[in-house]
Amino acid sequence: MGILWATFQVNDMEKSLAFYNGILGMPIGERFTAPQDGAEIVMLGEEDGARLELISRGASEDPGQGISIGLPFADIEALGEKLLSEGYTPTPVIEPFPGIKFRFVNDPDGYQIQLVEQ
Repeated sequence: MGILWATFQVNDMEKSLAFYNGILGMPIGERFTAPQDGAEIVMLGEEDGARLELISRGASEDPGQGISIGLPFADIEALGEKLLSEGYTPTPVIEPFPGIKFRFVNDPDGYQIQLVEQ
């Protein structure tokens, strides 16, 4: 059994899309409004892989607490520079053993994103 998606409640969809799509490069799959409650929903990622679902109902109390998601990248050094230039504060690179490096950064709602280079 695989993971279909992780869902994040976000305060500002456009800020979140600027981070995930604009900076991290995750493609937008679907974008729609839920007929039940009017929530804006965006599915990010490749159709045949695990995806990230962003849901916005406006400002929420405290999104982002206690959740971390790991995303693969080819060059986390270059990505760290891009994040810094966009006003984000990634952690220093951690290399627990040869062949894997990672660093963390918080998205606009405080979700901890682990950027992984293998």
